Amino acid sequence: MSFFFDYYKGRYKSVLYTIIDTSGNPVDLTDVELVKWAGSTSENSETVLLEKSWPGSGIQLVEPASGIISIVLSGVELERGTYYHQSMYRLHGQDVHLDDGTFWVRPTII
Repeated sequence: MSFFFDYYKGRYKSVLYTIIDTSGNPVDLTDVELVKWAGSTSENSETVLLEKSWPGSGIQLVEPASGIISIVLSGVELERGTYYHQSMYRLHGQDVHLDDGTFWVRPTII
């Protein structure tokens, strides 16, 4: 499944996301070891332009038992355009790759 969002250049945005399993049920992230999100210019690009993680910086566990996380974008200065993103988490030593998708960076007028 693809996941899309848009972002206004230089602004703050918190993207709420519920991690679900293949049956559509929320994943309990209470014991999660790692959550990562990365953005690049295209699906085939090996150059990471943005990277967020938990533990670390840029991802918050909002309701871990319900699989809800927040990807925090603040002051990101990407050029206007369409970007590609991927995410993953590690639980009990196993890496699970999540939805990928696109996001738009729109110009900030004011």
